[in-house]
Amino acid sequence: MIDISLPIIGKAIVIREMRDEDIELLYDLETDNEVKRYVGGGTLSRPKQDWIERMRQLRVEYAAQAVKDASRRSFAPSPSVGPRQN
Repeated sequence: MIDISLPIIGKAIVIREMRDEDIELLYDLETDNEVKRYVGGGTLSRPKQDWIERMRQLRVEYAAQAVKDASRRSFAPSPSVGPRQN
């Protein structure tokens, strides 16, 4: 496994650890039919607060990254979650 230090800052994107404030933005993306039309997968059916609380737990338990569009400073819908390395 490759050890990568975050954040990684490029000209177009920033890859950093996911923060609590990212989770609500991710929920908004995951429940937007227009977004899901292009990125695939179904929209979420779980109640918002339940989903947000579960994602907060996963953010602590796993290594979760957030990708931001550096030019617009907007959250991109492509986070990843994987086992946290100790």
